[in-house]
Amino acid sequence: MHVLINCDEVKPYPELFMQYHRINEEDASGLIHEQFPSWLKEYVNDERNGTHSPYMKALTLGPNPKTTSWHIYFINEYKFHTEEWSRDNTEDEMPYQSDEMSPVVPITELE
Repeated sequence: MHVLINCDEVKPYPELFMQYHRINEEDASGLIHEQFPSWLKEYVNDERNGTHSPYMKALTLGPNPKTTSWHIYFINEYKFHTEEWSRDNTEDEMPYQSDEMSPVVPITELE
């Protein structure tokens, strides 16, 4: 759910959802988590609403069940790795070790 509502393409739709249900942002949190994905699918696939984006239609199908797991990730010159990986590897086995290492939960890439 958090991935969905944080996609740039989806940003205008929570506002439409709240208007449809006649609720304000303070009252919307629970309802958005419960009903937004199914409402979005119905809204986007209803031709009367004028949503023609194949990307939006694909988003309403839900995530691909195939994911890729990573034990280490580099971003903005920082290295992140899972705690499990750091327990199983000594410093000699980590050629790119830096002082900026931070353990994280398993890293999963969604498609």
